[in-house]
Amino acid sequence: MKSLVQASSATNVPNEVVHRSIRRNGNNHQLTEIDKRIIRKLLNYKNKPSAVQLSRELDIPIATLMRRKNKLEQSYMTITYGPKLKNFGYAKLSLLVKISPGFTAINIAYGLLGLPFISKVTRVFGGTKDSLLAEAVVSKMGDFHEVAKLMDSIKSIEGIEDVTWFIDIDEIGKNEEAIHNLI
Repeated sequence: MKSLVQASSATNVPNEVVHRSIRRNGNNHQLTEIDKRIIRKLLNYKNKPSAVQLSRELDIPIATLMRRKNKLEQSYMTITYGPKLKNFGYAKLSLLVKISPGFTAINIAYGLLGLPFISKVTRVFGGTKDSLLAEAVVSKMGDFHEVAKLMDSIKSIEGIEDVTWFIDIDEIGKNEEAIHNLI
């Protein structure tokens, strides 16, 4: 199976999706109103806005804007780029991995990350005692034969008790206000 990195390199298509989110690190009390305005404005853009554009829209001198924006991006913002998987003929498969008693999440996580189709693993807390949320990339959204093969590979890792999978079909929408209300 060709990996997503190989597929995107072969087509030379730039990553077009920009995700911006707030990283809470206990320092929200240090944000000034100007900082909050900059963050809100940055979150409103789908693509990276120019400094000149932001400066004009916020009525802030460009040097001040750049200094504050850089500081905010280091402390409060997470900026990532990712491919639009559908445009490459791929889909994201989300996996909830339940860990067997006596095994550690970190060892299982590294085992999962060793599989060529796993792009991300996160430790989660919820309905089960020790679980991981993993993201995999599959070549076709409707190829359940491929999903079955991936599930067999994952279940073969010692210490995995159960795996539940989900495929993203369509994003229904976002509630941007939920993030804006935090700032």
